[in-house]
This record gives sequence, structure tokens and C-alpha cells, in this order.
Amino acid sequence: MPKNTARQNQKQQLRRKKRLQQNPALLAYHGHKYQTEALTMPLMHAEMGILEADVASQRRLTDREVQRKLAQLIEMLRHGPLEHRNFDEPVGVTQGQGADLIVRFITTNWQHRFPDDANVGRDNQIGILRTILASIEKHRSSNGRGYLNFLDGFLRKAGVRISTTEGQPPSLPR
Repeated sequence: MPKNTARQNQKQQLRRKKRLQQNPALLAYHGHKYQTEALTMPLMHAEMGILEADVASQRRLTDREVQRKLAQLIEMLRHGPLEHRNFDEPVGVTQGQGADLIVRFITTNWQHRFPDDANVGRDNQIGILRTILASIEKHRSSNGRGYLNFLDGFLRKAGVRISTTEGQPPSLPR
């Protein structure tokens, strides 16, 4: 059987990418490999980033938007390390931009709390995000916010409170 040409491989990759964009749930990882003690904090900080974005958007995000942004972040990570962010930049949220904050808050949390990236690593970051996608599938509800409501309650039980001040980004206990 002849090998695929470069053009055929490129077409296959584009079809795969389009399929994943249409259905981010295909990326979900249902195992326990990324639910280890060593990855508990990076997972928690990714989830906190999602909740921060939800609070900043005045709880207007949906599970589907979270899925799309996680799939986008996974794709970004597959292409290389993420660019470092300025933690002091003000966060402004306008109508419809809350989902964009998901990527910003997750990457900012990871870069701020794990600056050397040695313990987390890109492959583990991707695995963590895929594990969150599986959690979204598990907690889906008819109102479109099943995972986000679950996440809020789960993090509250863990002692995490995220709040906003008028005109300010969400704040976390540091």
C-alpha cells in the first residue's frame, strides 16, 4: 500500500481538526492518568481559571463554550509552548467575550503558579484539559451549565471563593 503524500496528510489533518472543532467532546479523556497527586494543583488551577472566567462574564458562560475554548487551548498547546502573559494587565469583559477569558485565566494561573513548567509539562497540561472535557460530559445538564454549576460547588467545598469588584477581574485568595 503506498504511503500518503504530504498533500493527503495535510487534508487528513484539516478534516480531523474540523471534526474536533465541531465536536470538542471527541478530545475527552475518561481515564485517571491525570488525576494524580502530582497533578492535583495544576488541574485545580485550570478549573479555577474556568470559574474565574465564568464569574467575570457574570455567569453567562455555557458548558459548550467551555468545551470549545478547552479544545482551542489543547490545539494551541499541541503547536508549542504558550506565550507568557503579563499578570498585571487589566481584564475587561464585553458582551460575548467571556469565553475568551477561559484561555487567558487558565494559562495565567498555570504560568503564575508553575513558572518553570517542569512539574506540569505540555503533555500533562493537554491531559488535564482533556480530563476536564470528560468532566463536562459527565455533568452535562439541560440548562447548559451543569458542569459550571458543579465546578462552582466543588471549588466552594474546597474553600475556593472567587469574587469580582466592580470593574475588576475576578480575585482569588493567593
